[in-house]
Amino acid sequence: MHGGGGAHTDYERYHHVSQLADSLVRCGAVGDMVIVCPEGNQQNMMYFNATEGEDGALDWRYEEYFFQELIPYVEKTYRVRIDKAGRAIAGFSMGGGAATVYGVHHPERFFMVYDISGYLRSQSLDFLKHDASAN
Repeated sequence: MHGGGGAHTDYERYHHVSQLADSLVRCGAVGDMVIVCPEGNQQNMMYFNATEGEDGALDWRYEEYFFQELIPYVEKTYRVRIDKAGRAIAGFSMGGGAATVYGVHHPERFFMVYDISGYLRSQSLDFLKHDASAN
């Protein structure tokens, strides 16, 4: 998941993620994989659900979209594993913050969470207080 001000194309454009993944698969370091780089929207710059209220009119339901639409679409469209052991999530900055929160909100979905300089914005961290995996 890209960082603030970025786009879903950043990992390919700047880091050549498909070449890197192909190289790792060819040498046997990892198995076949599908990498999905969703767009986080440069205007709202967050992957979390947010409502602004009557005057702001922001109704951004990204986390719902991610789990209710994007993941089912990927699972229906591509030959992917749908178990926890076959799925990881990663991101940079705002994408890293989202990866962390998604991993905590849905631990049954991800084998691995990788946060690169995660930014959580105004996200409430109360959910971490009772996280059994933090002990």
